[in-house]
Amino acid sequence: MDAEALKPNVQDLQKDVIELLEQISALMDNASTQLWSKDGTENKYEKYREQIANEARKVENLELRMAITAPMKAGKSTIINAIVGQELLPSRNAAMTTLPTEIVFNTELKEPVLKLSATIVSSFQETWLVLKRKIEEFGIDRIQERIAQYPHLIELLEEIQDKVGFPIRAKTYGRDEILKTLASRARRK
Repeated sequence: MDAEALKPNVQDLQKDVIELLEQISALMDNASTQLWSKDGTENKYEKYREQIANEARKVENLELRMAITAPMKAGKSTIINAIVGQELLPSRNAAMTTLPTEIVFNTELKEPVLKLSATIVSSFQETWLVLKRKIEEFGIDRIQERIAQYPHLIELLEEIQDKVGFPIRAKTYGRDEILKTLASRARRK
């Protein structure tokens, strides 16, 4: 049997899912009229139908949203890179991606853009300052001894000591700069 014949066609799969969601929506409409009493309470079946219509729109636009959660160094970035078909997120044996990350594909964009909320940037700025104070308090040599089993952090430690604030922007453009930012290796001049 030909393996290519077994692979689903995206358009056919999309059509099948939309048809299934339309059937479920019709069932919710029926449940709404048959089971819902008009006693002033919220019509939960109408709410379900709206959720199903929203999901149908996502399928029509080929939107995919999935949460990928796992412990550090479990391969989350590696699986996302495999799904998107390119190295978009940094991945190595050490923990790399330090930020909760949402990836949104937009066919109109010429290059990827990393957007960080003001809250995230502020949190990292505050953490940077606390680390800087700890380096000053304990001394860089003592801290280097304590993190010796994590040699990839030595460069970051030195950067914290040398710079005033966390070198990250609310928006970062381009795959290489995004990789540097997510790997906590951003070099800003």
